[in-house]
Amino acid sequence: SFTDDGVTLGTPVTLGASGKATISPILGPGIHTIVATYAGDSNDSGSTSTSLILTVAMATTTTTVAANPNPGIVESAVAFTATVSGNGGVPTGSVSFYADGSLMAAANLRNGTASISYSALAATSHSIVAVYSGDTDDVGSSSGTYTEAVGTIPTVTNLGSGSTSGTSSQAILAATVLDTSNGP
Repeated sequence: SFTDDGVTLGTPVTLGASGKATISPILGPGIHTIVATYAGDSNDSGSTSTSLILTVAMATTTTTVAANPNPGIVESAVAFTATVSGNGGVPTGSVSFYADGSLMAAANLRNGTASISYSALAATSHSIVAVYSGDTDDVGSSSGTYTEAVGTIPTVTNLGSGSTSGTSSQAILAATVLDTSNGP
């Protein structure tokens, strides 16, 4: 059987023909003191190993961010998605999304991704960064800078003319400006 700081790891393992017993426990970050204990059999007495000090480091992570659509249109929602991957299990926790250094919003990770919808970006180019805060097993990380372009609302201007009837007829001109983005 194997213990970690006196706590049993899994169930006792049967020795193989070579006299070895192996387990693959999932250990959290930190320092672990592992001890193997042989219970003995009808021919062999039991024994206990010396302590093996095992240090488990936190998993490193990588964060990326993307947007849809890019370019966007002012006052229209843009979906920002961060993907967090690591060299351990699936990271949990939250991701904060920043535009030009200001927090837009934060979202919790689900299966390694977090998303927000944001519609308050001005018409210009923005530097977007996603920051993963880390969890008990994973170190936090920041994405590289993603550039999101936001344009003005496209319009079309129509000009029409007409005239009044009667003795003093006058010309009438009318201009109509329409939003062609199907946005707000």
